[in-house]
Amino acid sequence: MIRLVATVSSLALVLVAYLAMALPVAACDCMALEPMSAYVGSPERVIFSGTVQAPEPNGTPVLVTRWFQGEGAAGLVRVQGEWGLGGASCETPLPPAGTEWIFVASRFEDKLAVNLCTPHAAVGSDAGAAMLADAIATFGNGGGAPPGESPPPAAPGVPAVEGASGAAPVQLPVMLIIGLAAIVGLVGGALLVVRSRRGEDPTA
Repeated sequence: MIRLVATVSSLALVLVAYLAMALPVAACDCMALEPMSAYVGSPERVIFSGTVQAPEPNGTPVLVTRWFQGEGAAGLVRVQGEWGLGGASCETPLPPAGTEWIFVASRFEDKLAVNLCTPHAAVGSDAGAAMLADAIATFGNGGGAPPGESPPPAAPGVPAVEGASGAAPVQLPVMLIIGLAAIVGLVGGALLVVRSRRGEDPTA
């Protein structure tokens, strides 16, 4: 019986090791943060800063404060954000309404996409201040807000958090949860076998 328990435990350890090696593959694969000069002239990168509003069904409105690069400059733009805490699926935390952020958005099918792999950060954070200073040094001050629709500012949100340039919480992949459940099942089954065999043996 001891040998059976040892065998099951060994299999459980092998499964845990396999899952640990598989985790990096499941994580979102983003390129390293680049300086603003790397985006100059890129039609796929739209760079601007603005005050984030409460999300709406057709996108998250942003009241633009500076427009550095890209077509579609307006006083109000809508970003299609992959908001959430699932780092493995490239989600990024939703910026609090009423806070100012700088975005290096990706243009996809005429929409501005923001996710864990598109650099963005709160202007009030160290990362955001550095990004803003780099953008001004590269593109100029960006001028004032471009003309366009300007809805009332959103209510101030909670203190700003770091953007994609910082660490983002990552949810446990489904593989890991299933693997842990399998380990518990294997160990529990082994213990039941041991107890049943002891019950059949009157000398136990």
